[in-house]
Amino acid sequence: MKKVMICFFPLLFLSSILLVMFAKKNIKHLDYDEYYKTNLYNFFYSEKSSVSEDDLSRDWTYESMFLLEHFFLDDEDASYQYLFDNSEAVLVVSSKGTPEFKGRGIVNDCIINKVMKGNFDVGDTIRVYDLVVMWNKNSTSYLGGTTPMQVSKEYLVFLKQTKHANVNDAYVFTSVRYGKISLNDKLEFLEDYEMNQATISEIIKYDLVFSKYEEKSSIKSVKKTMEKIRKSWQDESI
Repeated sequence: MKKVMICFFPLLFLSSILLVMFAKKNIKHLDYDEYYKTNLYNFFYSEKSSVSEDDLSRDWTYESMFLLEHFFLDDEDASYQYLFDNSEAVLVVSSKGTPEFKGRGIVNDCIINKVMKGNFDVGDTIRVYDLVVMWNKNSTSYLGGTTPMQVSKEYLVFLKQTKHANVNDAYVFTSVRYGKISLNDKLEFLEDYEMNQATISEIIKYDLVFSKYEEKSSIKSVKKTMEKIRKSWQDESI
């Protein structure tokens, strides 16, 4: 038995090393252009999503699955002041380009263009997680209909520092639906979405995505709140 154990542990160690090397090789050789063009988008519902009885998956929320019931702010109370008061950082940022795929997450390097709250300087780089549950080469699961950052856009972001993340000194959005708001042109929304029916490159232009099961009254309320938050920021910036 002792001989078996002596042989087993070196094999286990070698297998672990090979697994890590394989994972790093896959990420290193990930073709980002191909990923955006072919990877399919889906999302997990938030507890705050108002979905109809027709959707059998409505009880499978990311908060319940990943024990995040108290991680994000209550979107039902969202306003510019509420988000400002309950965030560690409030900034205007723009993505520098290709994000880093780290573990199950996706991290953006962002340039800070304006500081409303937080110990930062204009021109600094800040690392911000997309609200991603998991990704692979075929599909990516976002939270609550959120979308990736678009390089050509500026975003108003409400952030807090991550805890126990796989990237040091990174930040995550304080709110699911209102943590990232585009400041360029009009806000864009996609309604009646069926999961895995569009690629990331098609989805990235939208600010939020709503499933075909979400109540129309809820969609209208979310749109109105996002517009009001953006207008409040614009009024504060004058």
